[in-house]
Amino acid sequence: MNNEDTHKLETFSNNDITYIYDSSRINIEQAELAREVVEFKENTLKNPAKDFNQIMRSKSSDWLILSASFLLLKKNADGTYSEFNRDLAISEAEPFVKKLPVKDLNRLKECVLNFFQDTELYSTILELSSSKSKTNVSETVLLKLLEQTITKNASEHISNANI
Repeated sequence: MNNEDTHKLETFSNNDITYIYDSSRINIEQAELAREVVEFKENTLKNPAKDFNQIMRSKSSDWLILSASFLLLKKNADGTYSEFNRDLAISEAEPFVKKLPVKDLNRLKECVLNFFQDTELYSTILELSSSKSKTNVSETVLLKLLEQTITKNASEHISNANI
């Protein structure tokens, strides 16, 4: 998905564990998994959650963590890199990314943006990465919850008035 002009190499270390993002080493499985995460997030924006618990259960709020987990490779003690393994991405890379210090957040976003740069999902990633998007998503969810509450209260009021 990237050509040589957009090659990016980043190193992330925490608690003596190191992962790299190397756009030239991403394989098809990694690419497809990362794409699926972003498409899932995009679909959740089109059909907003009914409540916060639904957001948490779906893990749609973790889109950046999940997609980054699929794009990183672990650096071994001997300096080589482990081959990508889907199960290890979920059981090891995802917890690693979650525990990175917040100072690494922008670099992590840049890696995900770099990966999707030459794809049809690039504008979606830009929107998801911006604070404006987060406000719009929050507003959408809150408005939906407010609408449901008003409708429920109105229905209860009408039911009580008919008694």
